[in-house]
Amino acid sequence: MSQTSLVGRSGLLIGGRYLLEAFLGRGAMGEVWRARHTSLGTPCAVKLVAVSGDAETVRRLLMEARAAASIVSPNVVRIFDHGHDAGLAYIAMELLLGETLAERLKRERKLSAHATVLVARGIAQGITVAHAAGVVHRDLKPENVFLAKTDHGEVAKVLDFGIAKSLSQPGMTQSNVVIGTPAYLSREQVMGTHAVDHQADLWALAILTYECLTGRLPYAAATMAELFGQIVGGSAREMAARTSDLPHGFGAWFLRATHPDPTQRFTDARDLVETLARVLAPDLSIVPWEVQSIARVPLTAKKRTGLYIAAAMSLLAVGLTVLAVREGMRMRAEAAPASAEPRVAEGPPASATTSSSPAPTASAAASAAEAPATSATAGSATSSAAPSASASVRRPTGKYNRWGL
Repeated sequence: MSQTSLVGRSGLLIGGRYLLEAFLGRGAMGEVWRARHTSLGTPCAVKLVAVSGDAETVRRLLMEARAAASIVSPNVVRIFDHGHDAGLAYIAMELLLGETLAERLKRERKLSAHATVLVARGIAQGITVAHAAGVVHRDLKPENVFLAKTDHGEVAKVLDFGIAKSLSQPGMTQSNVVIGTPAYLSREQVMGTHAVDHQADLWALAILTYECLTGRLPYAAATMAELFGQIVGGSAREMAARTSDLPHGFGAWFLRATHPDPTQRFTDARDLVETLARVLAPDLSIVPWEVQSIARVPLTAKKRTGLYIAAAMSLLAVGLTVLAVREGMRMRAEAAPASAEPRVAEGPPASATTSSSPAPTASAAASAAEAPATSATAGSATSSAAPSASASVRRPTGKYNRWGL
């Protein structure tokens, strides 16, 4: 990389635990280094910003760390740690392998329809999680999208929440101040007449998508004032949407995504990108949309676990009740006379005799000793009712012990 470090140096220990190894590049707010956690031995990326006496830079870096750390998604770079060390503010984050979307477009100029849909979809999934957490990125552009190489293929990840806005803290930035990269600003951001919300990110995603597909921006301005006039006026976007080299249906999608009235645009990032997929790549096979705010997952998981446990306990209680009732019926059936026929009532096996009547005579004892064999032999030649009763009397109770009853 042609850039050289102005802040860090190889071998510098940051925060007492991040050893800088190699300079990766420089952005608008600082440098990014490949580093290694000294005790864990794991690689990471460390963003460094010189903050000597610059309270605003410190505030913005802290805002970025907090905003990004609240968003856990495969499509947003993971933030592990942040802090200050000897005039440097730092953020430790996931180390990514690959290149930014800006680098890809610089090399290839534009992407195929399928590749454009996949990149836009990854960005949409990332900002959907951010929006669910109440965070608006406000600076989506090719430089802030990283095409990371992973075990599951290439994944688009959103970077740099340095100027992100928390919807729960509307006073974070001054009103009537334009923040963001000019070409990707929404109409309401330029005019400063509406509160900035998630629609600012959807607008920027539409501009970025147009650039990926065509290799150019939908504006042709020589000055900042002219660019802002085209963003507010809308005629440049209308002309760009009617260009003959656009795929069928894409112009209508683009005009809706950048409609002057935010209420006429797509409602959310999923709506925007799924409509885009139907227009550009209806035959593209992609995995189902799976996005949720991780900030809400632990609570949801606990609720679901509680419901599962309650349901399992209820089923167990019902099962034990049914078994208890059936066992009671069986015991009552064994205690009652099984049949009115004398041969069945000759007497149960000796082990089951609990009567307090006087001891039987010798002849009666002999008869009782012969009773089981007689009953078993005779039962095979009598009606079906008799064997049933006999089997009921001799049924072992041990087989129910497996239920703990």
